[in-house]
Amino acid sequence: MTVADLPQKDSPLLPVVTEDPTVIDIDFIVSCEHHTHKFSSSQRPTEQATDRMKPHDKQQEDQSQIHSILYDFHTIWLVTRNDLKSIVIPETAFGVCSALSGPIITSNDSPDATSVLKRVPLVVLWTWINVLIFDLANQRLPNSIIEDSINKAWRPIPSGRLSACQARRLLLAVLPIATIITFYTGGMEEFIVMNTLVYMYNDLGGADENFVVRNLINAAGFICYSAGATRVACGHGQFSLNEKAYQWLAIIGGIVFSTLQMQDMADQEGDRARNRGTLPLVLGDWTARWTIAVPVMFWSLACPAFWELGVYGCIMPAILGSVIALRTQTVTPTSLGKPTHIDTASLNMPALPADVAAPHAPAQNWSFRVPSPPRIIVPPPALNSYGVPDLHVVQDASYDFESSGFKNAEFLQTVTYGNFMTINNMLDWKYEQRRMAQQILPFLYLGPMSAAKDRRFLQREGISMVIAVRNTMSAQAQLLGSKAAQELGIDTKMIDVAGNQELIAAFPRAIEAINSHLSAMYQQDQFRRTQTAATGHDHLQSTPGRVLVFCESGNERSATLVTAYIMAMYATDLIKAIQIVQAQRFAVAFDDSLRNLLSTYEIILKAKRDVVQADNRLLGVPGGVRDPGTSVGSDTGARKGSKRTFDDTHDDDMEMDGGNVHLDYGRFEMRDGSAPFQDRPIS
Repeated sequence: MTVADLPQKDSPLLPVVTEDPTVIDIDFIVSCEHHTHKFSSSQRPTEQATDRMKPHDKQQEDQSQIHSILYDFHTIWLVTRNDLKSIVIPETAFGVCSALSGPIITSNDSPDATSVLKRVPLVVLWTWINVLIFDLANQRLPNSIIEDSINKAWRPIPSGRLSACQARRLLLAVLPIATIITFYTGGMEEFIVMNTLVYMYNDLGGADENFVVRNLINAAGFICYSAGATRVACGHGQFSLNEKAYQWLAIIGGIVFSTLQMQDMADQEGDRARNRGTLPLVLGDWTARWTIAVPVMFWSLACPAFWELGVYGCIMPAILGSVIALRTQTVTPTSLGKPTHIDTASLNMPALPADVAAPHAPAQNWSFRVPSPPRIIVPPPALNSYGVPDLHVVQDASYDFESSGFKNAEFLQTVTYGNFMTINNMLDWKYEQRRMAQQILPFLYLGPMSAAKDRRFLQREGISMVIAVRNTMSAQAQLLGSKAAQELGIDTKMIDVAGNQELIAAFPRAIEAINSHLSAMYQQDQFRRTQTAATGHDHLQSTPGRVLVFCESGNERSATLVTAYIMAMYATDLIKAIQIVQAQRFAVAFDDSLRNLLSTYEIILKAKRDVVQADNRLLGVPGGVRDPGTSVGSDTGARKGSKRTFDDTHDDDMEMDGGNVHLDYGRFEMRDGSAPFQDRPIS
């Protein structure tokens, strides 16, 4: 409370609002002669004062009830406020105009304008209550609360007027009411379909699946809104829609499907915070703008042509479409899709005091949103002249695989890679292939659990080891094993993790297991070749080892492990490693958490390689490439028992074997940094 909040002389009684805007305290500030007394529910004034306050208490109680009712109505209005101008008003106008069009769209040959206009309130009610159902189902979800706290902080839940639990209970109450209203007004078929779409969009995660699925569900929803509003405007059960109407509804769905990303342009901050893959975030701002402008111009000409309006009838829609298309190319993303820019962040952030805000200014541009790592976008790989992904792994036998820090990698120098990537599975992929394993490298396969149970596959491909990447819960239940591999005498390795975050600690174990097995198979093969060469039989067929990595689906944990192997052994960056895996097994699914995990592992690998190169320079190896026979970290006397301090780095008298005294001096450079705030110039 501030002084300004206190009632002034001759002011009416005012309620005291607590910090929580959803709760109004029953205490009141009483306006009396000097305004110095405050009575609460726990205080009892004198009997004389009580008698004097009775009429005022009655009046105040009535005012409180009225205020509470108005507050609740305002809260419900805020739930649907954003959709009033985008759904309720346009769909009401569409339904009324369609009903008045008569035989053009409906089976009514002679519509009565008076009857149609009398049903306008019913059309508004039917449309609004269906919008309310969708908004309550959507805004109560945790991800939606995060998004709304950034994009639409005035909405009831992020602003504190309504809790998620209260929204759920309100939805429980609204659904039967909406069903009764629809039974009376008509549009029951559209009501059922819309509620199915609401469930798919919100509870089943259709809104976060990808922008194609999201736009498709929205397009179907708008078709239901339009059809239902028309049925209500025509009268319950009196008239129906004709074939022309359904064609027009399909066009409306196409318009919504192809231009819905318009509203995503202004909501990028919130969508990024909830990791929603909208078109502007996935394809970029420039591409998103053109995916709006081109369909707008197309529909501006296609709609008049559908109604056969002629050349002159296309002029005005074409002009309006051109203006909108031009606007999509020139308006900033924050205001694109919003008729009026609202600084929603300022509604949720307390203002700085004047004495703090005046002398200081932010040094960088600030954004008010939930902290989140940057989204890692993996573009499709480039194709060569044969239409095959132009992706290559190391095929140079002189490459030092052990510089990765992993031992037992000498067998990789003998691998014949050839052109093992001969088809473009990204284009030729069939749904049935997700149940089979694919060859990622000549010696490494990736697939689901069903592939590990396929005896014919294991024998045909010569699999010598299977690695199961499973959850610890599956391990305790003795699930996700490979009895077929055990019965065939194939080595089996289990990598058990409690969650995906533990994968990064399991990568070294799994990579070492793969290399150790393949190295042992290579040595056995070399020994057999030596024995057969001594007896004069040098035509023995080579039997190199092959490893199958699998999980339940073969698309997540196991795919992440195979990607980490390629990154570790071939010094491949994250983007290229994912492209290599996805080019062979298109069904892999790397969500944002797995991509960020692999990005972290990439940093760890880079640090390890830097250490190896530093060791090689200390050993005097030219170019930093070590003899494969020399182990990393061996005791050569070149390294001290403890790390040098900052002063030791600048000590010219300090003796350093290996030459480079200031080996790590670079880590102290370029560390000026920048302050988050800076002083404003004093004028």
